[in-house]
Amino acid sequence: LGIEYLGHQNDVLSRCGHMKLFSKGHSRRMNNAICGETGNEKITLGDYRYTTGHTKNRRHHSQTVCVLQSDRLNVPHCFLRPEVAFFDSIGSLLGGQDIDFADDPAFSGAYVLQGDSEVVVREFFDADIRAWFAERRGRGFHVEFRGDTLVFHTGKSREPDEAKQLMQQALEILNVLAKG
Repeated sequence: LGIEYLGHQNDVLSRCGHMKLFSKGHSRRMNNAICGETGNEKITLGDYRYTTGHTKNRRHHSQTVCVLQSDRLNVPHCFLRPEVAFFDSIGSLLGGQDIDFADDPAFSGAYVLQGDSEVVVREFFDADIRAWFAERRGRGFHVEFRGDTLVFHTGKSREPDEAKQLMQQALEILNVLAKG
């Protein structure tokens, strides 16, 4: 792919520790990281692992994550993930945030959308952005973005031969969010 292999010697967690995904659990690390630049974008892909619980209740979580930083991106802090009807209905009863759009049931039924400012997030997620994501429901997209940074994953670890596809998907999302 013409990009540099960094392994576990990378700065993803120090650069992106403010993102929701990278603040979960403990014993956080990014392994098998590769990094490159394309135009105004810096792209890093790697296997992110963290642990929740302790001793016999310990559980390890791992997913392949793509981090994009771009001058073209200036977005509010948002988090988007697939909706899981049963669990998310319980979550909403307990006060969990899910920004829904009454005029867009396809998008609202497919994703949980959260953000620091509901008003700003609603304004940013225009009909075109919502339509793009709604057309891709079922693909397991988890996306968090803030300022010039986008974090993308599908909730699971991926094989090395899928790296190019993951980076292309992240770049597509970047283009949608940058609106051009």
